[in-house]
Amino acid sequence: MSRRVHLVHGAFNKDASGWDGLLGELRSAGLPPVVRHYGWVGPLTTRRRSRAAGERLAEDVGAEDHIVAFSNGGLVVHEALEAGMECDRAVLIMPALRRDVTFGGGANKVYVLHNSGDWAVELSRVWARLNPFGWAEGGWGAMGRQGPDTSDGRVEAIDTEAEHGTRGHLAWRDDDAEYWMPRIVELLKG
Repeated sequence: MSRRVHLVHGAFNKDASGWDGLLGELRSAGLPPVVRHYGWVGPLTTRRRSRAAGERLAEDVGAEDHIVAFSNGGLVVHEALEAGMECDRAVLIMPALRRDVTFGGGANKVYVLHNSGDWAVELSRVWARLNPFGWAEGGWGAMGRQGPDTSDGRVEAIDTEAEHGTRGHLAWRDDDAEYWMPRIVELLKG
C-alpha cells in the first residue's frame, strides 16, 4: 500500500484550498494526497475545533502515512499526536504553534519550515496572550516565525529564508512554489 500524505489546511480557510501546486508534485512522486477539511476556524474557535480535527485525524492516519500541515494545521497535527496518532513524517509549514510544544511520540520525524518574515503567526502568538478567553487559543504561537524551541532529535527546523530567501507566511506556495513543492516531497521521501 502506498503511503498517503494528509494535507491539513490553516485557519480562516473555508474550503481546504491552497494545495494546488503540491497535489501535482505528490502525485508525480507516487504519494497519494488526502486533502483534510476540518472547516473554518477563527480566533475564538480554533482551540476547540483544532482539538476535534486532531482527534479525527488521529483516527484516519496510518503509521506509514505522512502529514503536511500549514499554519493552524500545525496545531491540528499537534493535537492529533497528543491523541495518539502515529505517522512517519510530518512537515509543518509556518505553523501557528507555540515554539516550546512537545510533539507526541507518534511521529518518526517532524520538519518545521519557518522564517522571520512570517508575521501572521506572530499575530497568533500575540492574540493568544492578549485574548481574555485564552483557554480557546492554548496552542497558538509563533513557531512559523521563530522556529521550534526543542531538544527533540526528531524535530528539524528549516529556515526558509536562509535556505532559499523565502520570507512570509504564503511565499512557499506562491512566489517560491517552484522550489518548495519539490523540496517538501524530498522531505517526505527522505
